[in-house]
Amino acid sequence: MNELEIRKKLCLGIIDYLYKNCQDDPRFPDALAEYQRQLASIQAKIDAGKPPTIIVGLKTAKLFGEVKK
Repeated sequence: MNELEIRKKLCLGIIDYLYKNCQDDPRFPDALAEYQRQLASIQAKIDAGKPPTIIVGLKTAKLFGEVKK
């Protein structure tokens, strides 16, 4: 599981917790809005897809040297 999926699950878990346990808290609406904003941002990044894989071409090299015993 990649980092964005973990963050998405964390946001969903917190939103669920807020609905179940914090609706009488005066900070509930602001907290809920913030986590929903974060969830939307994370989901947009997931929907955009992963950037293409970058392949770095390295040339092989022969190393010469003396190994002391």
